[in-house]
Amino acid sequence: MDDTGASAQRPDSTSDPRCKPADPALIDLVSSGLTKPNRSLTNATVIEDGALTFFGATVVDNAGSVQSRADVWVVFEGQVYSSTDRARNDTNWPRARESLGIQTSDSRVRAVDECVENLTGN
Repeated sequence: MDDTGASAQRPDSTSDPRCKPADPALIDLVSSGLTKPNRSLTNATVIEDGALTFFGATVVDNAGSVQSRADVWVVFEGQVYSSTDRARNDTNWPRARESLGIQTSDSRVRAVDECVENLTGN
């Protein structure tokens, strides 16, 4: 699946206005931690807050079938941390909660998750 087209999508009008399409280099960075073969990220969206980037995306297989509607990671100083349970299950990145003290309930995590869910649909 081509991440370039997905990264150009804009979150819908009901999404948090801070949500922006993710840069292809950031998509590649987060994707490099995927643990299952034949998986990729689409609908990649970010919320930037100072030195922190909250990155959300949908995990799809080679056929484009959704494997996980919305996973969220946090990027700090070039290091990726998994935030949501789904992100921890789909990648090998360390946990944001333990490394950065950022909980799944953090408003920025929830906001980028909602933006990705709105892009992905049901």
